[in-house]
Amino acid sequence: MLALICVAGILLRLAVSWQLAGANGGRNSVLAPSAATDLRTYMELSDAVLASGWPDTAFDYQPFYYTVFLPAVKAVGNVFDAGIWSVLFAQAVLGGAVIWLTGLCGRRVGGRKCGIIAAVLCALSQPLVLYTPFHAIVTLQSFWLILVLYCALRGVRGKWYWWLFA
Repeated sequence: MLALICVAGILLRLAVSWQLAGANGGRNSVLAPSAATDLRTYMELSDAVLASGWPDTAFDYQPFYYTVFLPAVKAVGNVFDAGIWSVLFAQAVLGGAVIWLTGLCGRRVGGRKCGIIAAVLCALSQPLVLYTPFHAIVTLQSFWLILVLYCALRGVRGKWYWWLFA
């Protein structure tokens, strides 16, 4: 059941990404965000890291996202000539991982039914769905947070090494 919810959540995120990225013939904040936004900054800095190894300008806000995550995803996307869709797909799959881990955490805390309900709510969460197609750290941060919670819940059960992961 959890796998079906995850797949449905990923498909929902891809459908919303397709809708938002395809609107207005490519003149939108997914493909061409305003220069004053973090979205554009992340796009430009990750492109600079991918092209030359380090951007010309210093930007200290969320460096892992634009120096590691986005360039790695874009490098893989370049192999398949996927363009921006490599980022949209990766973030949709990461959203699926968030759904999966939320379901597992819910099950650990309140049983199987609670896990299913938590996963469904996460799959349908409007902010988590709507931020998927943007070059924003929201999806990655939600993954890190639920991963820490999952590791902590596993650690509570007496396995000390889960606390190291957390």
